[in-house]
Amino acid sequence: MNARWGWGLLLVVLLVAAATSSPPAGGTYATADHAPTVLVPAYGPAFSGSDDLLKQILGELKGLRGDVQAMRGGAVAPAGNAVGVIGARCASCHKAETAEDRGGGFVLVEKDGTPAELSLSEKRRLVRLVGKGEMPPSGKLAEAEVKQLSDYFTPSPQEKK
Repeated sequence: MNARWGWGLLLVVLLVAAATSSPPAGGTYATADHAPTVLVPAYGPAFSGSDDLLKQILGELKGLRGDVQAMRGGAVAPAGNAVGVIGARCASCHKAETAEDRGGGFVLVEKDGTPAELSLSEKRRLVRLVGKGEMPPSGKLAEAEVKQLSDYFTPSPQEKK
């Protein structure tokens, strides 16, 4: 009698296993021997435009950045003119490489050529020194250059808080 129950139980287990592993009517399961095909696109350096187009796009992005910052409440002057003044009149002493020896440790231009991030007190000091004509020591900046630097480095309302 025990052997019958054993064989019967084995038969039931096999039937249940077979029923649960077979696909339902009208559907299919992915198995290891039949995986669905997935096409993954390969992206690479496919840009074929000109440098002029890239410069135009970069200019548009800079303009949008200024618009977004203005919407946040702090109107920001265009960086291009002020960065040009810094490069022409300040960078010789205030680059990261030369600031310690020639610029009193005050860095305005990072090693990669980008403008340095300045603290609120550093911005105020820079605006004050340029406005008084104390910087650069080689000669006063033109009124337009002073205005560009002042507009660029004057703290925004968010920074003043």
